[in-house]
Amino acid sequence: MMLKPNVQLDLYENGKLIDGRTGHNAWTNHGRAWLAHVISLSSVDPDVAESPYRVRYMGFGIGGVRQPVGGVADVVPFSVSYPAGFDTNATTGHSYNKDFVIVPDILTLERPVRVTGSALAYPGVFGDVWLVDTPHLFFTHTSAYDLVVHAILDGTAGDVAYAPFTHVPLSEVALFSDEPAVDPLVPFSALLTYFSFDPLVLTATRVLEVSWTISFP
Repeated sequence: MMLKPNVQLDLYENGKLIDGRTGHNAWTNHGRAWLAHVISLSSVDPDVAESPYRVRYMGFGIGGVRQPVGGVADVVPFSVSYPAGFDTNATTGHSYNKDFVIVPDILTLERPVRVTGSALAYPGVFGDVWLVDTPHLFFTHTSAYDLVVHAILDGTAGDVAYAPFTHVPLSEVALFSDEPAVDPLVPFSALLTYFSFDPLVLTATRVLEVSWTISFP
């Protein structure tokens, strides 16, 4: 059965839609375990949830199988500031695949990019922001049975595409919870669900909008 796309990425320049991607995410092993704990109680009377954590952040990267080998992401400045091999599996930067999320077992973004901050190599410096947070992340419901996570990367405001990163070939995106293992100020946090896609190039004149629907049909 063909899965209905639940991830939509729209790229705008000067208010005009110029590119986009759609598809279906994959839940990681960590994300599936999290879902099971979210709907479970560890004790009753009084009721205590097994997990108090909720979807909280969205992060982006330039890794994944859809990023062309030897392309823009593999040369300076990205090869210096966002080098491959620092993810949990020490991959080449072209391995993570939403269609085979446990081969290798995806725990983090493969090559996360900063929203704002420095240009230094992983782990960067204190104050670097690696995950999209409020007010550029918010939630809606288009029906009683779904949650839509919205996020915005505003290149015109200096998100992601700042010197020396003039043309950033984004190719992976993930959702994160607010559990202690997740820190928006560090690059390799544990993710819940993952999507890899053909690169969308963010620049200082472009804005990327993401709508990520989690449905319970």
